[in-house]
Amino acid sequence: MSELIWAIICPGLAIVCLVISVLQFKEKGFLFNNAYIWAAKQERETMNKEPHYRQSGIAFALCALIFIFMALECVLLTSWLWLIVGAITVAVLVYAVASSIKKQPNENTSIQHTYGQQSIRKGLLPILLLIRQKQILW
Repeated sequence: MSELIWAIICPGLAIVCLVISVLQFKEKGFLFNNAYIWAAKQERETMNKEPHYRQSGIAFALCALIFIFMALECVLLTSWLWLIVGAITVAVLVYAVASSIKKQPNENTSIQHTYGQQSIRKGLLPILLLIRQKQILW
């Protein structure tokens, strides 16, 4: 019975993620990206939103793929589809982190352009960026 419920819920979530992904690729609607959400209002106006829309579009497309495979697993009841779901989930996480910590042309301002000035001071991000720049040695 629970598989049937999830077999109905997962395709619905896949459709929602797919619609959001298409809107993100078309650069329409709200930008679901931390760099944009945490940026100050002045920064949002001058920010190049195209790479952030693309990043969000890819992430939502991969999430739609996850939900499609979850729905197939609930219908077909084969355990090997969970391996595909797990692999895509890891791919989404790796892509999200790797595309967020990309190198900008000017190393000194790359953190502020990518994440906004307010978010630079909090969380694990400054530590990760210092490790990436090899300023913290073990």
